[in-house]
Amino acid sequence: MRLRRPPSRGDAIRRPPADASGRVGPVCAGFALALLMLGCKEAGRAEGSPPEPAVSQVLDAFVVAPAIGSPAAMYLTVTNPSDAPDMLTTVETAAAERAELHRTVEHGAMLHMAPAGAIELPARGQIRLEPGGYHVMLVGTRAALSPGDTIEAALILGRGGRVDFRACVVTYQALAEGPGGSAGCASDH
Repeated sequence: MRLRRPPSRGDAIRRPPADASGRVGPVCAGFALALLMLGCKEAGRAEGSPPEPAVSQVLDAFVVAPAIGSPAAMYLTVTNPSDAPDMLTTVETAAAERAELHRTVEHGAMLHMAPAGAIELPARGQIRLEPGGYHVMLVGTRAALSPGDTIEAALILGRGGRVDFRACVVTYQALAEGPGGSAGCASDH
């Protein structure tokens, strides 16, 4: 017979009951392991923190070939598969000195472009950057943009991070012809 010291008030470790051989039973060990795994999983996520963002996609991205010395307009559609809204904050590309988010506004009988700031991307929704609305202006293109060329760019989202994509260069004539006019001009994402 083995004598055990009775637990004192100062004991910080509680041991699970042992079987006759002095080993912890497999059910107790399995239960302890499950609790440990659950604790580790939950430790990585703060209480009430938003879910991990789903990866947004860029669809139908294209740039209209500009006149010499003029800025180029970029149009695209951004989808948000997440259950939470996001914000399109900036666009980056090495093809231009800067890429600015703009919108078309009516001032009297005239249409003007104005800086847009961040654009809200609704949960499980999309935004279309299109002629007459939101768009990206590529200011100071670093090389001539010719129809059929592609440029690499990235959207920077508030929650969703960076989304890389490619945009095809088209002419204003192809744009006027509608969706078929930019056929063969598919973006990667």
